[in-house]
Amino acid sequence: MGEEKLVALQLMRKFLAFENSNEPLQIKSVVVKEGLKGIIYIEAFKQSHVANAINGVSALNQFNVTV
Repeated sequence: MGEEKLVALQLMRKFLAFENSNEPLQIKSVVVKEGLKGIIYIEAFKQSHVANAINGVSALNQFNVTV
């Protein structure tokens, strides 16, 4: 399994862990496309929601965010 898929699973686990908290993650989906090495798409309504989701995930850095 590629590292991108592992990171997507890590984000899913984080989403589930925060789901019933006072501040759930506000992301809608995480997409990893085969053949695009090093790229993960995270769908959310606001850029700040993506930043909150990837905060603390050591394999992710916020390089290019397109709204």
